[in-house]
Amino acid sequence: MENWLNNSISLTISIVQCLNSIVHIHTSELDCIVVAGILNAFDFPYIQVDYEGQLKSESFPGKADFYIVEEDFITNFSLLTKTLGDVTSYNWNPRGKFLFVGTNFTHDFLRLISSYYIINAVFLNTKTQELSTYIPFRSGILNVIDTNFEKIGQCGSITLERLYIPQLPLTWINSSISIIYRPYNPYAICHDCREKGIEFDVINIIFKHLNISATYSIKRRNFSLANVFLKYHMLLGSYAAVDAESGHLADFSTSFVDDEALWVVPAPLALARWKYFLKIFGTSTLTIFGIVVIIMTAIWISGELLFYHKISMDMSLMVPRFVYHIFLGQAFTYRTNTVSSKILVLLIIYVSYMMNLLFYTRLTYLLNGHNVEDTINSFAEIVDNQLVIGCPRDMKRHFNSSASLAEYLETHYEDCDVGNTCLRRAAFSRDMAVCKASRRIRYEVSFTDNETGDWLLAEVRPALYDRHTSAFFNGVTQF
Repeated sequence: MENWLNNSISLTISIVQCLNSIVHIHTSELDCIVVAGILNAFDFPYIQVDYEGQLKSESFPGKADFYIVEEDFITNFSLLTKTLGDVTSYNWNPRGKFLFVGTNFTHDFLRLISSYYIINAVFLNTKTQELSTYIPFRSGILNVIDTNFEKIGQCGSITLERLYIPQLPLTWINSSISIIYRPYNPYAICHDCREKGIEFDVINIIFKHLNISATYSIKRRNFSLANVFLKYHMLLGSYAAVDAESGHLADFSTSFVDDEALWVVPAPLALARWKYFLKIFGTSTLTIFGIVVIIMTAIWISGELLFYHKISMDMSLMVPRFVYHIFLGQAFTYRTNTVSSKILVLLIIYVSYMMNLLFYTRLTYLLNGHNVEDTINSFAEIVDNQLVIGCPRDMKRHFNSSASLAEYLETHYEDCDVGNTCLRRAAFSRDMAVCKASRRIRYEVSFTDNETGDWLLAEVRPALYDRHTSAFFNGVTQF
């Protein structure tokens, strides 16, 4: 029988066929597959981890979805988690599917992988070709782990589609988790206060549904996840407190609060009265007046040529005067005995009254309305107004898409991860546009009004992208 010889185990043709079948059934073309230890045995693309814990790939599509782990890594599992959890690769995903291949599966090993909250695990014995799994939370109690193997059957004699069936209870019994949070308004304001914040409101609903209790602790300074997760299961609130070097030790939960990222810019100021007078009596009004005069004069001259075959310059020069008087609502006198002249005059009066109505409408709005200067309605207008770009680091990549924008951001960017300093600068200094989550913006904007109660910031629509809030956690299975 032909073998593929490796450092520690040999894989027969039937074992390789079984492995290939499991992978093809339980993965898709877009899934990332990691193979730890076993070399050159499969007909699907994967990322290799060798026996020294080195990754045999220069690019990573993201967190892995499926892991095949060989026996050498079963006895030294921490080497695999350290390699895949390295901050430069970050391929470790305890919620993925695991296929352990070897002969030495012990209860201690089950207890070890359960400490990583691995629940989607299948074990393939290369000697007997027997497949088995385990159900760590069979009791429904978070801290009570079942380390017994659950036999599935022989490889080749069972339906492989039935592997990796969800094994978590719908509700839990006598289970509690500990949570640490760093205040981040309005998401995580204060758990013990009347106004808690939407993260606490939603997470408490989830806990109630799962029958889980939780204890909360507050942390206001920066901290290391390596120390935090020795005592706590989950982090809520501001992730800016997490040091980058320990970020790989944890994962994000399923999102539980939907949001969106918005631009907020200085609100347009109230337009000064004299500026609006310029709009009424300015270029546009004079242009319209001139066009009406020219058209009406042309109509009058054309009518005289049509009806009388001559032009009366005195009467032609009266047309601008007619338009002017009607435009301002003044009385005037014109006498004529011809029907054609009366028709032309009525036409001039009609058009001029339309001008008169427009003029007085704008004048009335000036005296009674609230008029503002030009508004900023897009990112292009933000750049045109030479505003400084203020946003968290993780949002910057969404609009740094061209060489010209990259050059602009070199001189017009400021990091705005924590606090409301940038929003206050946009409101009062009026030289910055800020991109943040909409709930955060609306909460902070309520504190940036002026002495008359007017908001000093305005949102720019449409939103940049959808943003979803998650918890930072160390693998607890509920999330």
